[in-house]
Amino acid sequence: MGTQWGGMGKDLMQLEVFEKAFRKCAEALKPEGFDLFDIAVNGTDATFDNVLNSFVSITAIQVGLVDVLSSIGIHPDGIVGHSVGELGCAYADGTFSAEQAVLAGYWRGRCILESKLPLGSMAAIGLSWDELKARCPPEIIPACHNSADSVTVSGPPDHLSKFVKLLQTEGIFAKEVNSSGVAFHSRYIAEAGPKLRKCLERVIPSPKQRSSRWISSSIPESAWNTALAQNSSAAYHVNNLLSPVLFKEALAHVPENAVVIELAPHCLLQAILKRSLGPTCTNVGLVKRLHPNNLEFLFSALGRLYNAGLQPKFNRLHQKVNYPVARGTPMIAPLIEWDHSTEWSVATFADIGSQRSGECIVEVDLGKEEDQYLTGHNIDGRVLFPATGYLTLVWKTLAKLKGKSHEELPVVLENVQFHRATIMPKEGIIKFAINILDGSGEFELCESGSVTVSGRIYVPEDVEKETLELPTPTIPISDSKLLKLSTADIYKDLRLRGYDYSGVFRGILESDNKGVCGELAWENNWISFMDTMLQFSILGQSTRELYLPTRLQRVVINPSKQKQLGENEGVPVHMYRDIGIIKAGGVELRGMKASLAPRRQQAQAAPKLEKYAFVPYDRAGKTQSSTLDSNGREREQALTVSLQVVLENSGGALKLKVAELAGIRPADSLLAPDVVSILESEPIIHVEITVAGSRAEEYAKVESFTNLGMKFVNRDASSAPLDQNLHLVIGVDVLPQAIEVLDNLVASLKPGGFVLLEERITEEEDAIYKSGLELVSKQQARDRVFLLLRKSVECNKPVVVEVTEKNYSWVERLKLTLKQSESEGQKVLVLAQGENMSGIVGLVNCIKQEPGGNNVRCVFLQDSKTPKFSISDSLYATQLKKDLVMNVYRNGVWGSYRHIRLDSHHDSALLQVEHAYINAMTRGDLASLRWIEGPLSFYCPEQNPNKELCHVYYSPLNFRDVMLASGKLPPDALPGDLAGQDCILGLEFAGRDTSGRRVMGMVPARGLATTILVDPTFLWEVPDKWTLEQASTIPVVYATSYYALVVRGQMRAGNTLLVHAGTGGVGQASIAVALHMGVTVFTTVSSQEKRDYLKKRFPQLTDRNIANSRDTTFEQHVLTETQGRGVDLVLNSLSEDKLQASVRCLAKDGHFLEIGKYDLSNNNPLGMAVFLKNISFHGILLDALFESDSLAKREVVRLVNEGIKSGAVQPLPATVFTETQVEQAFRFIGSGKHIGKVVLKIRNEEPQKIVTPTTKVVTAIPRTYMNPEKVYILVGGLGGFGLELANWLILRGATKIVLTSRSGIRTGYQCLSIRRWREMGINIVVSTADCTKDKGALQLIMEASQLGTVGGIFNLAAVLRDAFIENLTEADFKTVCLPKIDATKNLDVASRTHCPELDYFVVFSSISCGRGNAGQSNYGLANSAMERICEARQSVGLPGAAIQWGAIGDVGLILETMGDNDTVVGGTLPQRMSSCLATMDNFLQQPHPVLASMVLAEKRQGASDAGNQVGLLEAVANILGIKDLKTVSAQLTLADLGMDSLMGAEIKQTLERNFDLVLSAQEIRTLTFGRLSELGNCGSEPVTTSTVIDSNGTATPPAQDSTQIQFENLPELMPSKVIVQIPSRAVPGTKSAPIFIVHPIEGVVSAIHSLAAELPIPIWGLQCTKDAPLTSIPDLAKYYIKVIVTITSQ
Repeated sequence: MGTQWGGMGKDLMQLEVFEKAFRKCAEALKPEGFDLFDIAVNGTDATFDNVLNSFVSITAIQVGLVDVLSSIGIHPDGIVGHSVGELGCAYADGTFSAEQAVLAGYWRGRCILESKLPLGSMAAIGLSWDELKARCPPEIIPACHNSADSVTVSGPPDHLSKFVKLLQTEGIFAKEVNSSGVAFHSRYIAEAGPKLRKCLERVIPSPKQRSSRWISSSIPESAWNTALAQNSSAAYHVNNLLSPVLFKEALAHVPENAVVIELAPHCLLQAILKRSLGPTCTNVGLVKRLHPNNLEFLFSALGRLYNAGLQPKFNRLHQKVNYPVARGTPMIAPLIEWDHSTEWSVATFADIGSQRSGECIVEVDLGKEEDQYLTGHNIDGRVLFPATGYLTLVWKTLAKLKGKSHEELPVVLENVQFHRATIMPKEGIIKFAINILDGSGEFELCESGSVTVSGRIYVPEDVEKETLELPTPTIPISDSKLLKLSTADIYKDLRLRGYDYSGVFRGILESDNKGVCGELAWENNWISFMDTMLQFSILGQSTRELYLPTRLQRVVINPSKQKQLGENEGVPVHMYRDIGIIKAGGVELRGMKASLAPRRQQAQAAPKLEKYAFVPYDRAGKTQSSTLDSNGREREQALTVSLQVVLENSGGALKLKVAELAGIRPADSLLAPDVVSILESEPIIHVEITVAGSRAEEYAKVESFTNLGMKFVNRDASSAPLDQNLHLVIGVDVLPQAIEVLDNLVASLKPGGFVLLEERITEEEDAIYKSGLELVSKQQARDRVFLLLRKSVECNKPVVVEVTEKNYSWVERLKLTLKQSESEGQKVLVLAQGENMSGIVGLVNCIKQEPGGNNVRCVFLQDSKTPKFSISDSLYATQLKKDLVMNVYRNGVWGSYRHIRLDSHHDSALLQVEHAYINAMTRGDLASLRWIEGPLSFYCPEQNPNKELCHVYYSPLNFRDVMLASGKLPPDALPGDLAGQDCILGLEFAGRDTSGRRVMGMVPARGLATTILVDPTFLWEVPDKWTLEQASTIPVVYATSYYALVVRGQMRAGNTLLVHAGTGGVGQASIAVALHMGVTVFTTVSSQEKRDYLKKRFPQLTDRNIANSRDTTFEQHVLTETQGRGVDLVLNSLSEDKLQASVRCLAKDGHFLEIGKYDLSNNNPLGMAVFLKNISFHGILLDALFESDSLAKREVVRLVNEGIKSGAVQPLPATVFTETQVEQAFRFIGSGKHIGKVVLKIRNEEPQKIVTPTTKVVTAIPRTYMNPEKVYILVGGLGGFGLELANWLILRGATKIVLTSRSGIRTGYQCLSIRRWREMGINIVVSTADCTKDKGALQLIMEASQLGTVGGIFNLAAVLRDAFIENLTEADFKTVCLPKIDATKNLDVASRTHCPELDYFVVFSSISCGRGNAGQSNYGLANSAMERICEARQSVGLPGAAIQWGAIGDVGLILETMGDNDTVVGGTLPQRMSSCLATMDNFLQQPHPVLASMVLAEKRQGASDAGNQVGLLEAVANILGIKDLKTVSAQLTLADLGMDSLMGAEIKQTLERNFDLVLSAQEIRTLTFGRLSELGNCGSEPVTTSTVIDSNGTATPPAQDSTQIQFENLPELMPSKVIVQIPSRAVPGTKSAPIFIVHPIEGVVSAIHSLAAELPIPIWGLQCTKDAPLTSIPDLAKYYIKVIVTITSQ
């Protein structure tokens, strides 16, 4: 017992010998009414709760397996059985036939069932037989002696359970086993003995003697010579059932080196056999429970028997082949292939000891099973090869070179530098080349010829000494109260930063709230384990930015220590943040440096943004509502409304069949493309559209039509219908035509279908009424009108169910009515009257998608003047006759709620604002520089006592701005917290302060703005002699010069100075200051023009003082001019080799002043030998002075003031750009062609010296900002979206947040978020006030009002009770509606009185309400009611907005229950949180009460890819300043086209961010536009061609260009003449030398004729005849030359 399982015999039936044995057993059981095949093959686990089924099936399987072994010549030398297994022994020993064996099992089970035995139980105990016998209570009986420390006991359930628990408390293994309620092998089943003996005596009339092979396990060895033990009799097998199983004693007779085969449905005894028989025996099980293919498992077991030394005759398992075989028999050889599914490591000893250095190539392919886990390392939507993967590859390579397994080799890696990321393709191989230098241990890992990672690796003498012994970090008592982070909390936080980890890379099991102590999973994977350590190290950073590792100071890996860990145990991990060390298991990481990585823009498709508004069905003339926009999109919107009505009333169809009557209209006037675009912008909906007209062939050539999958038909609507069973037929200007045309359009429709006509507004509508059609909708768009027509339908009287918001007693009636409707087809009319805030629209939208929903019609009377509803009333009867799903009566007209698409202006400047700043929307893309609305509209002097508000007139650009905007300098290279700020461009300005004084100054960031907040200590008053334009060139350049040269460099008269880039702003300022102080100056420039300018600007400078900055020749120039001494100071802005050369220019005791940041941020090395000259190296970061009121800062201010007074400080020449020329200004300074400063002019300067600035507005992208003085309430704010919304409000200026949650803080992530905000100084209050009650809502608003004026109320609360309405109750409706309807009503009422300055009243609705979702009728009702409340608020001038969200990504239910951010839900994708918050920004500025946002899943693969190539080429061309791509040769490289390093950095960022192309700087330099075109084409799929159908229905493929296919019209396939003259323009009889042309690949010259016809000389063609030698090209050439000679000799 215990080996049985459902479906255990199924796979083995494929073996003929097994199937025959099984069938024999089945036939024996048929008379007993037992279907063996059904039980053994189709049985489930429940089937085998019956002992009869178990006994019979086990025995039959054993009989079959004995026959299989016998058939291949395997016969036992010994046989042992366990319990019922002795029936199989009897068959194997020949004392039973197959029929006797299976019948013995049958009667064994049946007698137990019929004996009505007392309920029994069995348990496995981990004690020896003697120990157990001594401890067993009298009721418990030892039943099976399995092995030395395993015994099974039997007894009554209560006593047995008590005994098991007693043993467990003592730490002894004890576990109850399933024995189907029978206490086998004990006195408790003795009653079954007589019955079984009687039955078995019928089955075994003549018992046979047992052979010596059969070792009995039911009779003690001392009794083997008794009469009972001699025969396989009824008495023997009854004794087997009732007596203990002495299996251990029987196994003692198995000799050493035996092959032991277990015959059972499952190899259950393998563990016992291994422990009992020792290592010399080979144990083989033949079948395994739930194995996917047990036939394969059996063959594998037989193979093990062969390996163990047996000689199975496998050929007997196959049918005998009679030779000769038939002629059509396939060859066997091609069918036998090498199995490459498993890679085997083959030991090689040839190179051990000799191979030390060299290159190792490693291939990684995500398509391979062993590499597939890497897809879990998804960062920002791309699979990146893990940083720890590189380290592991290098470690394995070193182990290979040393001839060891990496699991045995401890290593230390030092100074690891990650130069670039590797994006893994979904298909294809990535090759990594690893080089390790012998001796030094320096390594490089390259991919595609570029260095990816470099560093040093070595094997330590004692790895324990390489790691630091550190105590476990102590967590302060205050922090210990914070909730721990679970795996879900941790990966939610990481996902919001851009880390989309899955699989083994989700390996952090838990962490404390600050990311100091936690646990990691160890799954025997070094890459994922070390990667989770890196993940843990960034977990404690309070930032939402995406960081990728760029450097690791040291990595110590001790595999032997890691081996001591359990595979499924959590590994403690500790982060020592103060010293930059993280330790876990056998790994220690030290000094990890991560750099800010740019986030991909639009990693997801842009969301579809809409408003949801009431639109009248008759929107023409006087009834035309202002619901639709008058912005030039009236036609599109009128068509959208009409099509949505069609879709809503098409019975839930997911695929609409549509036809358009085109007539003779040109392609650009067809409605079909717009129809497809509008309908397929709805989730799930697909459109099959046919265009009928006389110009089908012309339409088929339009590529955009092809992409939409349109079909074209040559058909005349005046003579026949266009098609059959269409949902919609479209026509333009049909009414003036013959009535037959309209009749044929109607004849094309399915019942309930629509005709949509676009007509002139003056057109008479008599034709409509003559045709007997109902006018369903009339949508006017300027001088055109869309008429929606439908056949009138005679409907039975509907059942009316009135819905009220007062109670939910109507739910049961609605359920009953819908059930009847489903079975009887009865129309159901759901009515709401007298309640303008009813949620009936959302309710019906959901119900109509459920069973019976097609018969539901909605009547919502929002007009108080309407008469009481009655079907007989003409107002209602006329409308109901149209049989529309939605019938809303409002403001005296019938209509429905429709989704109208909003203009998408996410990054377009729309608003005239006073406070704005410049920023790059996409870091690394100068084309994305825009003016953006700033937050200073809420500026309050009292709240900013140490700041001064200044109006900017001129704002210069600095090289730092260009470096940051182009992505060449990462933001985290800046000091302080600037990296996390939204905008970091702009360092200085000139303008006026609030009192009207002219000032110039510096700011840490956001200087490129209309207004800025300035530290008053960093302001200088502008002298009267300077204009503000001139003054703007002063602050940064002179502050930098004084700070570097005087404060840090201690420059004094008589020193010598080398200034690089002398014509730049800092260069000119430094030269001016130095010359004024009596210092000898050397400088470098990049052109003759700049050299001439400097000599003119500073007459003291001659050619001896000026060198070249484009190479390192300045080093020799300076050393020559200083007689080898060098200079006292170097002010450097050059990088890499030029920086090294500059250092060598320093004299003894010199000062090197580095103002560039490239080498600093890239950690480039600097040789230490130069410091032997007693020099000093200074990193000059002027922005560091903003952080404190230091002595250096005051000294810089003093020096600049003195310089102004003394005349040392003079304005620099400036190139001025206007506020609208931002991109041009950045590209100009990036080109390096400027002299002096590049300045943006923001506004004109007034002539007065002191004047209050007037308001200056610029056109900017609008942004929503929160008033820091107001309080923002988030109901349900501790939910997934709520926390992210709160974080966004804080980023937009909010400082006071009230979050409500009935249960308070429950998760680690909630605790983490609130802790981070409080550390930022935000006032966070968590309220448990219950808004579903009016007192609770009032209490909440009063609590919030204590913090300040309430500025916003956001209701995100939701409770789900999803089910079809037939399974919902009144209570379910009430539970869902309470936090939605009741809470919103209560907040509405309370806020009207207590929130007079409320800016936002926002509720979160759902796509389920606006578009419907089966199973969410209660949720649809609740959300719809909230939308009506927001409409009511807006109608009286109060703020109110309801947002219908689709599925939410990153934090929503989808992520927790259904999958990931790519899971398609109802035709939509979960909208990523960054997109949701950007949408929120947009929606809070919209005037509409109900808005909707969703991300559509892609429907037409490849259609959107077509623009990819254009995007790539245009993006690169724009960076290079190329206006017309046609003027550029495809062969020119980007370097040839003038690409400099800044352009290269911008192109690199663009390729990585938008096109997933990671290239090195050198690879980018050698790129051509031809190669770019190929890269842009990658991934775009071939477009399907359209088909034209003629009037007879014959399909014609589009015409193809056949000019390139030359085999079609050949005069002869094999030419007979080897040389022929081809007609040309040569004058007959001319003596000019002829041209001989060798044939193309076809062998004939017919393709040359068109070319020859244009040439003015004789042309001869050589052809490949049957005589031409084809052995080689030289042979063929010799043959043709002989032929040519014969012609030329003539």
